[in-house]
Formats: sequence, structure tokens, C-alpha cells
Amino acid sequence: SKDEYQTLRDELLQAKKNIFERPLVIAALSVAGLKFIEWKYISILPFAMAFLSLFNFWFTINRLKSAARIAAYVQVVLENQNEFKWLGWETSLRLYRKWLKTTPEISATIDRQIDKDALPDALLYYPPIYYFHIFMVLAAVIGALVIAASTTHALNATLAILTIVVAIISIKYFYKYLPDEVRMLIERSRVIWLNSMPKM
Repeated sequence: SKDEYQTLRDELLQAKKNIFERPLVIAALSVAGLKFIEWKYISILPFAMAFLSLFNFWFTINRLKSAARIAAYVQVVLENQNEFKWLGWETSLRLYRKWLKTTPEISATIDRQIDKDALPDALLYYPPIYYFHIFMVLAAVIGALVIAASTTHALNATLAILTIVVAIISIKYFYKYLPDEVRMLIERSRVIWLNSMPKM
């Protein structure tokens, strides 16, 4: 289990690195696009920026959920082996998913058991990333509207509409994964591990 502990810690560090780097790469590529894309094709840039921002936000949430599962597993199983049997990550993850699928009223069950006094500050790096994604989508919408208003080309208007559609979808995800909600991910995962793992 020592090897597993180190492997999972390395995965946590890699996930955190990806979460920080990817939005910066998207922003850098968008700025670079202003220099290298011909003006007649520039309307593609805001749409691409909005789409990539939405995709990366989804990726970020996915990584944060995975990181929360790992952090909670380390706390509950690896650091508490006198209480829970160690089965290995893959087998334990199967039990985790099985408990989620077989437990009725899952959200209410987790909410009843969650320890709100223990909510971590570990995800305080999330709000800047969250607001940075909002900024990129907002900048993309403004850029698309400015370009569409400056010309009469149908492609610009079409891409502006598509950018707005992407922005609307993004708003749905931004609302669903507010910083306060994401801050609870580790404690939620902890409840699931406590219920799904066999005791000694």
C-alpha cells in the first residue's frame, strides 16, 4: 500500500498541475491567434476560445472530482487501515461506484452524513480558475459580437450566435459548480468511501 500511496499522491500533483496549466495555454493560444490568423477568419477565434474554455472547465471539474476521490481514499483507507480492509485502488473504486448506483436517494444520504465542520480549504485554488474561465467565455462573447457588428459577413454572425450558445451552456456549468459546491467534493467522497469500504 506504500507504493499505492505514492502513486496516488503523484496523480494528485499531476491533476493539480493540469488544472493550473490548461486555461493558461488556452489564453496564450487565443492571444497568439490574434497575430497569426488572417482578419477575414478572425471570427473563428472567439468561438474557438469559448468552446475550448467550456471543454477545459468540464475537464477541470472532472479532474477535481477524481482528485477528491483520491484524497478521501487516502484519508479513509490508506491512513486508517486498522478500521478498513485494504483491497487496492481498483477494487475499492469498484465498490465506490457500486455503492453510488445501489443506494437510494443518494444526494440526501450523503448530505445527511457529511461533516460540514471538516470542509477543507484545499480547493481554495479553485475560485481563481473558476473566474478565469468565466472571464475567457465573456471575452469570447464580446469579441464575437464586436466582429459581427463590424462586418456584414454571414459567417461572422453565425459564429457569434454559436459563441453565445456555447456561453449559455457554460453558464449552466458555472452555476452547477460554484466554488462553495466544489469545496465539498472531498467530504462527499469521504462519505461514499466510509459507506462502501468493508471494515476489518
